[in-house]
Amino acid sequence: TPFPGKGRTPAVEVLATALGLGSAGRGPAIPGDAPAGRLIRIAPHAWAWLAPIDGSSNSVLFVGDSAALIVDPGVNPAIARAFLAAVHQVTDRPVRYAVLTHWHPDHALGVTCLAGRSFSVFAHGKTRRSLAEHGARLARAFAARAETAEDRAELAGCRAAIPDSVIGDRRVFDLGGRRIEVSHPGPAHTAGDLIVWDPVDRVLATGDVFMHQASPDMGEGHPANWVRVLDSLVALRPAAVVAGHFGPSTPADLIRFRDYLAALIGRVGADLASGTPSDQVPGRIRMPDFSDFAQYPQFGATFAGNAARVVAEIGERPAARGVTAGFRTLAVLDVGLNPHQITFTPDGRTALIAVAGSDRVAVVDVATRTIRSTIPATGTPLGVVPAGLGAIAVTRFQSDSVVRYRLADRRQTGSLATGNRGASLFAGPMPGGRYLLSVERTDQLQVFDPQRWAFARSYPTGRRPFPPAATSDGRLAFVPNYDDGTVTVIDLWGERVLDTVAVGTHPSGGAVLRGDIDYAVAVRGENKVVFINTASHRVVDSIVDGIGVSPFSVVPSPDGRLLFVNNTGSHDVSVIALPERRVVARIPVAEIPIVMAVHPSGRELWVSSEGDDRVSVIAIPPAWRRQSAAVKPGATTVAVMGMIHSGHLTSTRYGLDQVRAMVRRFRPDVVCAEIAPDRWERIWSDYTERDVIEDPRVLRFPEYYGAMLALSAEMGFEIVPCAGWTREMSDLREVRIKAFDTEPRYAAPRAAYARRLAAVRARYAEVLADIDDPRVIHSRAYDERQREELALYDHYQNDLIGPGGWTNINAAHLRLIDRTIRGHRGERVLVTFGAGHRYRILDALRGRPDVKLMPDSLFR
Repeated sequence: TPFPGKGRTPAVEVLATALGLGSAGRGPAIPGDAPAGRLIRIAPHAWAWLAPIDGSSNSVLFVGDSAALIVDPGVNPAIARAFLAAVHQVTDRPVRYAVLTHWHPDHALGVTCLAGRSFSVFAHGKTRRSLAEHGARLARAFAARAETAEDRAELAGCRAAIPDSVIGDRRVFDLGGRRIEVSHPGPAHTAGDLIVWDPVDRVLATGDVFMHQASPDMGEGHPANWVRVLDSLVALRPAAVVAGHFGPSTPADLIRFRDYLAALIGRVGADLASGTPSDQVPGRIRMPDFSDFAQYPQFGATFAGNAARVVAEIGERPAARGVTAGFRTLAVLDVGLNPHQITFTPDGRTALIAVAGSDRVAVVDVATRTIRSTIPATGTPLGVVPAGLGAIAVTRFQSDSVVRYRLADRRQTGSLATGNRGASLFAGPMPGGRYLLSVERTDQLQVFDPQRWAFARSYPTGRRPFPPAATSDGRLAFVPNYDDGTVTVIDLWGERVLDTVAVGTHPSGGAVLRGDIDYAVAVRGENKVVFINTASHRVVDSIVDGIGVSPFSVVPSPDGRLLFVNNTGSHDVSVIALPERRVVARIPVAEIPIVMAVHPSGRELWVSSEGDDRVSVIAIPPAWRRQSAAVKPGATTVAVMGMIHSGHLTSTRYGLDQVRAMVRRFRPDVVCAEIAPDRWERIWSDYTERDVIEDPRVLRFPEYYGAMLALSAEMGFEIVPCAGWTREMSDLREVRIKAFDTEPRYAAPRAAYARRLAAVRARYAEVLADIDDPRVIHSRAYDERQREELALYDHYQNDLIGPGGWTNINAAHLRLIDRTIRGHRGERVLVTFGAGHRYRILDALRGRPDVKLMPDSLFR
């Protein structure tokens, strides 16, 4: 069964039940005559251990002159210890390495819950991440149903230890005169499969990529690539093969298993091609040539279950052109020649369309989809936006200006020079009503203020900048440079260019996605969409499959569920489901779709096609619009733990050991962390998949890298990023605090602030003396001291600092904390923020009927 995500438990319990729950679930006898639970020598330097129960994996031992390596020590510590005891009976070489072929508990729990092991555990990054996210909960689920008291106690008390080291594509282990090769063949049984190979004795350990005469669990499998992986294993021509389960096996069994999967995929494809409904295909599948294969319906390891996964994989393939998935064209409007930017008025009742080839702006009634009026606008108008009450602003691409028109009488009432020709589409509005505008011929980004009718700021870009995009808070701008193959990243608050990111040939139009975590840009010359993380400015993903020819721009739906891509060369729109990052529809439209806009309601996509001078109005099906989640019943138990950040490294009273003890005492389901959402995916993937921490901000918070991340894997709680901080906010704050501290114009307020602050600190001198004592930090006296001191900081500097000021940043933190609490109703949430924030958080939570606030005595 695939696991939907960190923090979700139902699938964990399903899998626990299916796998026999530790020592339970003995099931049918193991195929073959080999004894279970004993080592069998299969080569001069290799032994196989056939699992004593169906719910555990086979294990393998490789021995060299100086060390030994083991593979998949089984489902629980008792079986792992029995295997290791058998190992010590056949060799005196120390076991130094253990390799996990994948993350499933029947292969991994034996070692992740094994206390006192002396060897290092290695796994693929995807395996390490899955164990970090699910291992502790699986151990608890197995413990609840274990047959013996010993298994139950050991699994219940499991402090899940994730693998020590990560294997990427390949690693060679030198055992002394014996080199064992471990490689990742690509996704097959899971996304993180590893294959273990002794090239001298030609012994192959496959994990569940190969099963002996049995249908595999394909719940999270990749069937098509799985066959390719098996082809590569057959090509090794092994002398001995150890399957993930059952046995003993021969190379001929490996070939037959490969033939089973290939035949199954072929038959499913043929059934679908013949018109059989996809939901009926699994029930029709018959595999008479493989009738001796064992079937395990309790976890979908049957012919029908395998067929269902193949059907699903075929259904998950990117949509081909013409697959509309419920999207339908409601109307096609004739508004004039070469229509471009479409902008809706704030009330959603009117669409403004810049009609470049006809030198006019069409004013369209959205309800009736009829042209209400037209406004003459010479000079090739490409962009149009509202510009104050009853007015619009229009770019003139072949001129050197932005022009204002009055809607009532269609008269020009203002003009603003851009410095050269090439002003294209507006992006925005940003907070404060400003817009961004790229000017192609001057290689500049302009910040346009329609209220003041002025360009507030300009920034250099790369060559030939195309339409920009901004984060929802107006903090960052991203500008695709068509001729450079790059994206310029601009800090609008700090008024500086931050970075230039290479993305490919001819990036043409992008958008910042909901949550401000990623920026997506169409790369026209390479027929792909690239995703850039807004915090790191790194390319983190790309989509090629399902993108048409010459994608020109991207537009997200208001709820963040979908991303639309207009393909100017194939004359269609690709629809990307963002959570899955997969193209789910390819909607044919008129020729050369050049600009798109989603109606504020999220119900319609409007597409301007300059090739045949039409605007298509496309209905977005309700199934693709986000539905509000049902609110769970019950109050959420919340504790607020004040942190001292770098102080945890040196304090004897509130060091990392004390942090760990307090977290274990509370037993959270969720930790609400002082980490920004745009940094979290990188932090978590670096830690789980690469075993490193590189993010500079989290490196300042040892409570996370030194305690919480490991505790999350050990205890099974979810970490949710709840900090409103951004790098740009922090940089701006430092600049403005320095100005307050040094510039003459702030001399009077600076002196008053210092005088009043000294008085507060004098009154709380006793509290200040024990600043690293958790009993003091979690006390009313400490909170009152922080309240008085930070009220002064707030009074004198909040407005000056801006977004990072005390009131402003706490409002940002509290929005994310509130969202986390509401999203985890009935659970135990631990809020971990700097100690100075505690009183603000407690003030916001006290009295809430949906919150049960824990007393501070928990942390004393």
